[in-house]
Amino acid sequence: MLDSFTAEDMTLDKYSQILDSLSAGKYGDSNWDRKFVKMIEAFKKDIDMLLIDKETYKELQSLAEKRPYSKINFVLEEDLENISFKELNHQYSALSGIVNKGKNDEDKSFTKVKEKINILSNNSERYLESIKNLIERIEKLIEDMDFTPLYSQKRNLFSIGYDVIAE
Repeated sequence: MLDSFTAEDMTLDKYSQILDSLSAGKYGDSNWDRKFVKMIEAFKKDIDMLLIDKETYKELQSLAEKRPYSKINFVLEEDLENISFKELNHQYSALSGIVNKGKNDEDKSFTKVKEKINILSNNSERYLESIKNLIERIEKLIEDMDFTPLYSQKRNLFSIGYDVIAE
């Protein structure tokens, strides 16, 4: 059902565009409208927890110049906003594996970068998993939905309402 919207294929950039178009809509003051706008804002904040901040990026670039961390360049060359959530998760896992091989007795900036990368790796994994779970829940709701009481075979139409007592 939701094959066109898979967690594996959705990129951060495309996701941001969808959220931007949704937030650009005109909404009223109803409780549902306010909840919807808050939900979109929360999704936008989620994106921030999935991207490397500029300070960490610079630290990674300086680490990449050192011999054991040269593989970091392969990850840094990737445009992280234009890869899928699944690929983003793989990139952060690879980056986490590289920095976790480093010595713990190195300077504080290395320890800070290492912690941030591990957090990003965990965040991306949890976010991907939550998207997959949400898609599964939506698909289950769609599959379990029974519209037969709303369909009139005699008139070949769906009705807006359904009188449980009369049926």
